[in-house]
Amino acid sequence: MTVPTFDREREEIIKDVREMIHRDRNNGFILEELQSRYGKDFSDADLRALIKKASE
Repeated sequence: MTVPTFDREREEIIKDVREMIHRDRNNGFILEELQSRYGKDFSDADLRALIKKASE
């Protein structure tokens, strides 16, 4: 069974966030980057939730 595209995108976002956290980026910068990459598919609230999940 394949993972739905939406779930793959969420996992890709979490991976990107973890990489940015590793580079010591702040959450404001991370949110702006994600908005530019994924803003048409995900709301700001969704992106903030993914940032929170990735930073746990």
